[in-house]
Amino acid sequence: MKKLLTIAALIGATSMSFGQGNFSFANTGTTQVSTNTVHNGPGTGGTSPVFGSYYYGVFIAGSTVTNTTGVSDASWAFSGVYGSNSAAASGGRFNMGVQTISGFIAGTTVSLLVRGWSSDLGQNWSSVLNWYNNGSPTTTTEWFGTSAVATSVTLGGGAIGTPSIFGNNPGQISTGFLLNRIDPVPEPSTFALAGLGAAAMLIFRRRKQ
Repeated sequence: MKKLLTIAALIGATSMSFGQGNFSFANTGTTQVSTNTVHNGPGTGGTSPVFGSYYYGVFIAGSTVTNTTGVSDASWAFSGVYGSNSAAASGGRFNMGVQTISGFIAGTTVSLLVRGWSSDLGQNWSSVLNWYNNGSPTTTTEWFGTSAVATSVTLGGGAIGTPSIFGNNPGQISTGFLLNRIDPVPEPSTFALAGLGAAAMLIFRRRKQ
């Protein structure tokens, strides 16, 4: 009986050690998210402290991947982890606590990055990807950006401590990142009206001469 209890305890400890890997999904006061023009936030250009005004998604790649070539970079996969703004008065902050990544066990070493976007693009990554794959059309001004890469992140769980992807330690993302402004794409009818206006101005000038 004692032997069975010992085996059961060992199995339990092993399963806890090799459960889903986790990490801390929060940035710091020195790694804030900002916009290249002020948008729903403080005058500094930081993102709004209002929850739901911006969304963030975490992307994962192998530990040998240290950069990204853009949204279509096949090295990176969406982890399924989302975040949004926290209520920090300064703006530019998110704090979603400890998050797990399905399919990756504790102790796995990976690279991570964060992509952020204004809420008008949608609450989930599939909406943003659809927007991107269709030539980034928009009828309102939007914001979108990507963080630097956190390298050699050993996912936590069980006896392994929870890593933070933002911070000043080697491999962490030590700077904030920028959400760039994307202006609306005029509809064809708008171009047509502009053309007619220009033609009318030319005719008017010629008649005055």
